[in-house]
Amino acid sequence: MLTQASFDVAEKPPLYEPDGEGGWIVHDEAYTEEEAAYWTAVETQKCARSATYYATRYCYTINEHLDDPYGAPPEISLVPSGKHAPNGRDWIHPTAVLSAFFPVRDVLVEKSRDMMVSWVAMVAVSHDLMFRRNWKVMTLSRIEDLVDDGGENATVDSLHGKVLFIYNHLPRFLRDGATLEFRKLRIVNAAADVHVSGFSATPSAGRGPKWQRAIIDEFAWVGHSEQVMASVTRA
Repeated sequence: MLTQASFDVAEKPPLYEPDGEGGWIVHDEAYTEEEAAYWTAVETQKCARSATYYATRYCYTINEHLDDPYGAPPEISLVPSGKHAPNGRDWIHPTAVLSAFFPVRDVLVEKSRDMMVSWVAMVAVSHDLMFRRNWKVMTLSRIEDLVDDGGENATVDSLHGKVLFIYNHLPRFLRDGATLEFRKLRIVNAAADVHVSGFSATPSAGRGPKWQRAIIDEFAWVGHSEQVMASVTRA
């Protein structure tokens, strides 16, 4: 068996390195098959233990640069943290929001635009899908298309489309470890019995099964919000 004593990760380049364009450079020529298996096992464990590690090392998102006066085009990048952020800004809010989601608890996020909070919330959902077992998540927004606008063809304009984008851009060793199925308003990791179900903001939203996590997007704009919150709270 290969152990840390016989394989020093620091002596080699990362097996998977981001290329900055949504893909991955694979340095497999530097690794034996046994070493590669060890490296991926260690990285998978680190991702499972820390959603922040998973997000900032492996989760690609699209930054729209909404506050850029020069109108920079959308940029594919890993979840920014600290000074590794668009325009060199010291962004602390993506990782701060993500940290607030683990462990699961009640969190209210009052935010402005261009803070990537919806992306970060879907990174948390992606982490649940990849690394939890026997876990149920509900997602909700004002209208159905903001939750899921196409199932396996959903776009990043919707919450589930963001999860789909994150999953499709993970390195192969993480995708090989968890097969996700995307349907309209539902994402499933059948092997781990993890389900994400989407709802529009109706008074009965979320009724039925118990949920381990509920993500309610743009709640300030939800009509009959007290009834919706009562329904979600009981679940």
